[in-house]
Amino acid sequence: PIYVLSKGQRVLGVATDDTHGKVVPEGWIVVNTMAPSRNELTIPDVMESLFSGNYYSSQGPAMNIGVDDSTFTIRTGHPSLIEFISRGKVIHHDSDVTSATYIFRGDEGYVRARVTREDGKWKHVDGGIGRKRSAWTNPVYIIREK
Repeated sequence: PIYVLSKGQRVLGVATDDTHGKVVPEGWIVVNTMAPSRNELTIPDVMESLFSGNYYSSQGPAMNIGVDDSTFTIRTGHPSLIEFISRGKVIHHDSDVTSATYIFRGDEGYVRARVTREDGKWKHVDGGIGRKRSAWTNPVYIIREK
């Protein structure tokens, strides 16, 4: 995806698992909709959010995303590493925080965010991962005014 994004193509990210329900899920998406409650949620609400990229992907961490014309803010309920990434490189990060804000410069092309933290309740995974998990946003595309 980094190569495709760096070439100016717009793509959305996902997190999945391939367990077919046999073990605890290891990756999923969290869809944000305009529905005021779960009972009022409709299939068109969900589909609109999916097609517009109004969701984030996670292996465990939860986050709230705020974007306006000049800033990109991430909030999470637990102290975490919050990174803002563009063109495959971390362009801003804050450690052990529950919120972080990136101010757009205007020349990034896109910026995406990643939240990483450890939790003793999460299943231990070998290979150096341990109980560390991440969540990541879709890219926020920066449109330069001409």
